[in-house]
Amino acid sequence: MLLRLKPGLRRVWRDPGTLQIGISRRRGAVITGLAPQDVPLVEALRHGVDPAAPGGLSAYGDPDRGRALVRLLAASGVLTGSRISEAARLGPAAARLTPDATVWSAVYPSAGDGWRLLLARAGALVVIHGAGRLGTTLSATLAAAGVGTVVVRDSGRVTAADLSPAGAGLPDLGRTRQSVGHDVVRRAGGHSERSPARTRGLADLVVLIEHGSADATRADRLMSADVPHLAVVVGEDGVVVGPLVRPGRSPCLRCLDLHRCDRDPQWPMVLAQLHEQSSPEPEESASAGLAAGLAALQVLAQLDGRVEPAALGATLEVELPDGLTARRLWPVHPACGCTWATPPADEASNRNPARGAR
Repeated sequence: MLLRLKPGLRRVWRDPGTLQIGISRRRGAVITGLAPQDVPLVEALRHGVDPAAPGGLSAYGDPDRGRALVRLLAASGVLTGSRISEAARLGPAAARLTPDATVWSAVYPSAGDGWRLLLARAGALVVIHGAGRLGTTLSATLAAAGVGTVVVRDSGRVTAADLSPAGAGLPDLGRTRQSVGHDVVRRAGGHSERSPARTRGLADLVVLIEHGSADATRADRLMSADVPHLAVVVGEDGVVVGPLVRPGRSPCLRCLDLHRCDRDPQWPMVLAQLHEQSSPEPEESASAGLAAGLAALQVLAQLDGRVEPAALGATLEVELPDGLTARRLWPVHPACGCTWATPPADEASNRNPARGAR
């Protein structure tokens, strides 16, 4: 195993004896008390040092001092153990995923060099219902981020209103949205339903792209099957990402409807009319791209299981004209019953270890 300073963190000397690793206010460390004899090891750690190799740390000076420095860097969260074999298991995709591994290694202290996290993503299955501008951009983004299988569902056909930089192009006009979605996923480097990396088992997460308002009935089967799902609702003047629902463990889409009924007794009548209207909300180009990126980060947070997604039990509301995003928390509604009974632990464990609940 190679010991290496996390490549996503910049290194700057504050004075001859003080090294700052990482310039973000949330990450990084300042190492003090360094001497000139420590510099060769610090420089070598930029590229990787194998302590078990002939000479080991002694090749860079006093081995005891070297071990102390390695322990200090490791405790500061700026040193990682790099396994070349983990990147190699991703094959040709490793080259394009190197920036992702680098950044996520810096973001998550427990992610090592980032390749183990990307290997886990490669085994994930995400299903996206809706392949307009937002859906195809989201599909492409997830595939590019290393999600192994992205399946797109949409029964419509591509119109000029669906064209986008990351999705359908002019040659796709008239084609089925679903087939275009599959092509978009493949171009981004992932697998579609036609050439899946994973063909069996439940989806790790399902994205439901709606227009006007979320339809809680669309999630009934997902709730019964204990499949996490994320609602994305395109509105008249923005997009709402969330909530991300973990069945039995967080507020569901019906909880949100019940909360709205508490505030607006006419909400059921309004909701019914919204669901009956067949014309979708137009997907404005910039907000569709912004919302797709935001939704992709929620999906990745759920799959990676390192932090709680911001949309868990919450909605992230992207507003035009400036893209300002507000987070609104939603509690479980006491009359819903979605959390009254949860699946037995051994039943839930049969699926890919409750991605995001680790």
